[in-house]
Amino acid sequence: DRFRRPLNRYPEIRPGSLAQTLGAYFDCDPSRLLVTRGTSEAIDLLIRAFCREGKDNIVTTSPTFSMYAHYATVQGAVHRAVETLPDDDFAIDTDAILAACDEQTRLVFICSPNNPTGTLVSRTALIDLLERRGDKSAIVVDEAYIEFSGEASTVELLDRYPNLVVLRTLSKALAFAGAR
Repeated sequence: DRFRRPLNRYPEIRPGSLAQTLGAYFDCDPSRLLVTRGTSEAIDLLIRAFCREGKDNIVTTSPTFSMYAHYATVQGAVHRAVETLPDDDFAIDTDAILAACDEQTRLVFICSPNNPTGTLVSRTALIDLLERRGDKSAIVVDEAYIEFSGEASTVELLDRYPNLVVLRTLSKALAFAGAR
């Protein structure tokens, strides 16, 4: 009964018992989780926390989930989009992504599997980005559709790369969008 709450009410601000359950589900230490009311809220919070209005920028691929650009605009951060490679199943071009980064690049968003192309970012490409950006930028891997890919989450890389942020959601594979 303690877990039964009406779905039309927002949950507690820092839901400890939910974090414990999600930590077990996502194979992540619950103390490393920030539970938000949807991934879009997490994207908004990241851009607000990392980017100064009129000074900083984010880098994404294109095409990708539109909310990265939306929240950059809301925050007054510049959005830089790097085209994926359509002749290579819309793979990312790590060199082009890194070339788009500068001293004011605070976040690099990588959606894997990508929305809308469904393309996975290879572990090699992701590690290349993490290592080459180092402490200059956080690399945010949005895994909203990872359960549909048959691939493992990048959560196991969190201990090795302090500049890695992994976004997960309950709204896709578990159909919990109404349980925010």
